[in-house]
Amino acid sequence: MLAYWFDCRYVALTLSAAYACHAYKDAIAEIMPYVDIVFGNRREGKAYAAANQLCVDDIGDIARHIARLPKANGRRGRIVIITCGSHPTVVVEDGIVRRCDIRLRLINCRIIIIIIIIIIIIVLHCLFLLSVSF
Repeated sequence: MLAYWFDCRYVALTLSAAYACHAYKDAIAEIMPYVDIVFGNRREGKAYAAANQLCVDDIGDIARHIARLPKANGRRGRIVIITCGSHPTVVVEDGIVRRCDIRLRLINCRIIIIIIIIIIIIVLHCLFLLSVSF
C-alpha cells in the first residue's frame, strides 16, 4: 500500500542541514528510492557526499550521483536542485547537469519593484497636489 501511495504522488526531500546528512544517513538512504525531487544547498550536498563516502568534490557530480540513485518508481526520473549562494544553482534532470544563474531574474524583479514604487510615489504626489488645490 505504501509503495502504491508513493507511486501516485510526487515526493520531495530537502537535505535540511549539513549535520542531518550525517546524523540521518540511514533514514535518508531508506526513503531516497521514493523521492522524486531533492533540494539542498552546497554545504548540504558536500555533507551528503562525505557521509556517503563519495569520491567527488564537484557539486554537479554530487547532484548527478543523487539523481542516479535507484528509484522505486522508474517511470520518472529524479530531479536534484542544489543552490550555491551567489553562484549558479545546479539542477539535474534526466541525468543532465544544468547550472542556472538566477541572479539576473532577481535583478529584473528589483528593477520592477523600484519602478512600481516610483509610480506609487508619483500617483500619491499627484493626489496630494489635487487635494491641496481644492
